[in-house]
Amino acid sequence: MDDYTRSHNDLIGKFRNSEQSAQHARKLATRDRRYYDNYNDDQWTTHEREELQKRKQQIVTSNHVKRKVDFLKGYEQQTRSDPKALPRRPDMEKGAEVTTQALVYLDDNIQLDQVFSDGFDQIAIEGIEAVECRIEDGEVCVESIDYDSLFWDPRSRKRDFSDARYLGYSQWMDLDTARSLYPDADEAVFTASHSDMGEGHNEAHADRPWNNMYDAQRQRVRVLVFYCKNPSGDWSLHHATTGGVLFEGPSPYLDDKGVPTCGIIAQSLYVNWDNNRFGAVRDMISLQDERNRMRSRQMHLLSDRRSWGVKGFANDENEFKANAARADGHMEVNTARGVGWDFVESSTEFAGLNLMLQTNGAELGEEGPSSGLRGRGVEQQSGRAILAQQQAGITQENLLYDSHNNFKRRVYRRCWELIKQFWTEQRFIRILEGDQQKVEFKEVNVPLTDAYGFPVINPRTGEQAIFNRLADVDVDINIEVVPDTASLQAEEFEKFSNMLPTLIQAPPQWARLAIVLSDMRNKEQALQILDEMMQGATQPSIEDQVRVQEEQRKGFETQVSAAKMQAETVKTQIEAAKLYAEAQNPEPVAQYAAAGPNGR
Repeated sequence: MDDYTRSHNDLIGKFRNSEQSAQHARKLATRDRRYYDNYNDDQWTTHEREELQKRKQQIVTSNHVKRKVDFLKGYEQQTRSDPKALPRRPDMEKGAEVTTQALVYLDDNIQLDQVFSDGFDQIAIEGIEAVECRIEDGEVCVESIDYDSLFWDPRSRKRDFSDARYLGYSQWMDLDTARSLYPDADEAVFTASHSDMGEGHNEAHADRPWNNMYDAQRQRVRVLVFYCKNPSGDWSLHHATTGGVLFEGPSPYLDDKGVPTCGIIAQSLYVNWDNNRFGAVRDMISLQDERNRMRSRQMHLLSDRRSWGVKGFANDENEFKANAARADGHMEVNTARGVGWDFVESSTEFAGLNLMLQTNGAELGEEGPSSGLRGRGVEQQSGRAILAQQQAGITQENLLYDSHNNFKRRVYRRCWELIKQFWTEQRFIRILEGDQQKVEFKEVNVPLTDAYGFPVINPRTGEQAIFNRLADVDVDINIEVVPDTASLQAEEFEKFSNMLPTLIQAPPQWARLAIVLSDMRNKEQALQILDEMMQGATQPSIEDQVRVQEEQRKGFETQVSAAKMQAETVKTQIEAAKLYAEAQNPEPVAQYAAAGPNGR
């Protein structure tokens, strides 16, 4: 059996080594984050702002970094989909369905979408996203780990940290909270103040002051959480401060093979030759600086005018320059313009800046979302054409979305492993069915009993049989990437509306074939509705048959009544005509009556 203990010096050494190795990368990541936030014009350094103020030059910031990242975040949110479990064996199809429902329930219950949004924000800017999957009070918990809290094996080169020998994070907590979490720890473990934590500490660390592990003034202590990989491949868990070790032992979380595993899932976007990790913002920094400086220079050229003049061309040269910069300025000079003084034309320089800004805008457009990708300039195109143009525009960001989807897939996989390990009791899972999102509940881990209430024994295990037992399910987890469907849904509805007359007139078999061969989504749901309609048409219920017969009887009675009324109406018309004829010529009628029926 592995020894799950680590010396205190070994743990602190790992932390210090990680922080020192990532010192330069953290400084650049902090800069990237400030370029995105741009609070108080943070894209300009303090020295640059002071120099501009001396020149009375405007500070102009056109934040294309934020535009790009916000677009990427919005596109990621629009293309999300729920996890889907795929069976590894033919007998696991029902289990895969239960797994999918359990993961969707967990997704909604712990708001994983918000966790993934936070992670995507960090991998796009700082270049790393990470979470810890753990159990709290018997329930699965997935908590984001901030970039400034995460530390890792500096020898790791894989983007998913699969080759890391240790991963961890630091967290600041109130001293009384730490004492309650670790009641057996000595007081010196919390109050030991070690300000020399190595050169790796910098402003990236969230809590302040960053160079103290114990803050006596605010009564807070910094706790380090380590997951360390043993030579045999299993993982151990350690909690420590600079004063000592708080907890250590095997990781309580098992993988699908029953081996203790790491509770941290981490993913990076780019890794350079020196193992430094960074995000999508890094390539935009120099272009952003160039644009800010050229825009500021343009504004300065428009608002201020440069001039030259011989000595003494004006009584007060400072007053001359101040009035020259004003729209209503009045300048008094001693010599003629062009002889003793003149303005320096800036049109050529201004035109050059315009050309450079156009080039810079084109390059920023390549780094950021194109107009077609943002949905602009495509008003007259079909939904599928818009989708094709957006997919072409997002190709340059495929690595970002692929990395994030891989991260999500691993998180869902770890969540499923925790569900199998800790959801062993009988419980209900809430599911939403159909377009109407009808709430239903599915029961899992249900002990089976016979008609007399005695447990049903599984002949293979000799234990009580369990229905929908989650621990027995063997599946793979998949994340389907779907496009933004707003325009596609409208286009598909139009296609279906055009197909509808043909489907109504065609035999049911041909209608099914037309739906199967079409490129519309939700084919299975459409076929199910068609089958229900066909079944309802071919096999009416007894109530429907009685209702139809009653309607037919009433219809027949109505027809008979109408015919009778029509016959009476005709009879009445004949009698009225006869009476009218008698009134007009009574003699022939009297002669005919006297002659009798035979005319004699």
